[in-house]
Amino acid sequence: MGDKELQPASTADVTVLDFFRFRPGTSFTTFPTAQRILASGGTQNFFGGGVELGMSTGRADNTGGDQEQASHWKANELTGVYIGVMDPTGARGEREQLTQNDLHAFDLIGYRVRSAVARIDASPLLFDFGSVALNASVERTLTVSNTGEQPLQVTGLTFSNAQFSRVSPAVPFTVAPNAQQAVVLRFTPTANGLQSGTLTLMSNDSVRPGLIAQLNGFGGARPTELALTAGVALTGIMPAPAIANDCQIDLTQYTIQVPTGATQLNVALAGNRDVDLYVRFGQRIGGTSPNWVADHVSDSERSTETVTVTPSSSPALRAGTYYVGITNCGPGAANFTLTATVTGGTAALAAVSAASFRGTELASESIASAFGTNLATETAKASTATLPTTLGGTTVRVRDSAGTERLAPLFFVSPGQINFLMPQGTALG
Repeated sequence: MGDKELQPASTADVTVLDFFRFRPGTSFTTFPTAQRILASGGTQNFFGGGVELGMSTGRADNTGGDQEQASHWKANELTGVYIGVMDPTGARGEREQLTQNDLHAFDLIGYRVRSAVARIDASPLLFDFGSVALNASVERTLTVSNTGEQPLQVTGLTFSNAQFSRVSPAVPFTVAPNAQQAVVLRFTPTANGLQSGTLTLMSNDSVRPGLIAQLNGFGGARPTELALTAGVALTGIMPAPAIANDCQIDLTQYTIQVPTGATQLNVALAGNRDVDLYVRFGQRIGGTSPNWVADHVSDSERSTETVTVTPSSSPALRAGTYYVGITNCGPGAANFTLTATVTGGTAALAAVSAASFRGTELASESIASAFGTNLATETAKASTATLPTTLGGTTVRVRDSAGTERLAPLFFVSPGQINFLMPQGTALG
């Protein structure tokens, strides 16, 4: 590491150890996509699923950074903490102590390490329970493994969200070397929408004493369509593909309104798996894997995808409703962040049928959706049998072709969307 700083014309000589070299703050969740550090200087840590361990940051000639070669632990003379035998200040004839930190690093970079210790692993570490009706339950199995040569003592299972719980076995429990234990988990949603939490498995593994699994589930039925607010990131989770080496489309497709005069629509998707992005004007993404039907596609093997639509694109940018579909190509369930940004255009309100999200001619007593920005100061929904005409401080007035203006009963209001009932007696046009 850092050799190109000494000899710019040389090629980078990357070692396996460099694949575990990060800036501080890396976690098991961010490990696949976090940036690896191949330059000298700054604070650099080794991370392989346990605690972060300091590493030297100098070049091969002991210049730059902390002036110790980067292929070593951080010198204990600088920190007061001895990490292991890969000590950069060790000298010929000097006796160093081999530690569990060394054994863990050797194991990760490809050496077979036989250590008389317990080693915990669990699968999957990203758990999706799917959609579950409120107050109903679904159970899934987490497999806990001991890859070490001493018995693994699992002393605690801690959940950050009470909607997730353990069914069996009783805690504490023991896993023999090279053996597994099935742990049955339960999801009982008490609230609608995406529910997330973590499970921490406490054990006698000295490297990963607190292994963390991410838990996700959805309370109630997943919506088949969900409106995006321009410029506001939406996060969620997609289930693992049902078929290996295939891509599964999310049941929920997303809509974004593009006003008249807009000059650009940008849709960005980021995940912790191989995710793909599809955008289509006026109707849902169709087709079957891998032949999805869309106007604009970004489907690389990366974990980030972007679609940009402008008046010069083919098809060109138009005013109206765009649908966004996302797929997960795995492996495993995928956390994602989806953001749509619209540049330019008028601030006019776009009102469409709530049943189809199409058309601008709305019949009396039909349900409609209006999209825009700053439509309400809060998110609220009607809670009475008789729909209110004021909700969250927001009102909607409908003027028909005869020039008559009426207050519309309201189902739901938010900054980006309002669902309302066309007033009785409203004339078409």
